[in-house]
Amino acid sequence: MENSERCLNDHRLIRTEDGLFTASRALEEHEYSRQWLEHQLAIPYPGKTVVVTHHGPHPLSVHPRYAGNPLNAAFISDLGPLLDKTDFWLHGHVHDSFDYLVGACRVIANPRGYARNRSSAAHAGDLQFENPMFEWACAIDVNS
Repeated sequence: MENSERCLNDHRLIRTEDGLFTASRALEEHEYSRQWLEHQLAIPYPGKTVVVTHHGPHPLSVHPRYAGNPLNAAFISDLGPLLDKTDFWLHGHVHDSFDYLVGACRVIANPRGYARNRSSAAHAGDLQFENPMFEWACAIDVNS
């Protein structure tokens, strides 16, 4: 947590009513949100269950170039028990595309990423984004 506070801009720039958004505050928010989501997923529902979160729900959403990086915990959790109750889980916070299965749950991330040439692009159409796998017209059929 100390490493994440040192290395992530979020913990230096985001302010709350209590001051800076600390790593311990992020953990509290995660635990509260996880408990809420567990409760919601326990409610019977006859259709497909789709969850959308900012952070990734499983370590498979860590790109191999970040394997073993201690900052991964600030981007990805291991919510395996919740994935078992979900058909689709869409998430952000990473800059690489993912589409994989954990059990019967399909986990998908389709981030565009940061513009690599933001300061040199003359027009918005000239921007080049960091994720070459980004799909502009990504559509997911939840009925299949």
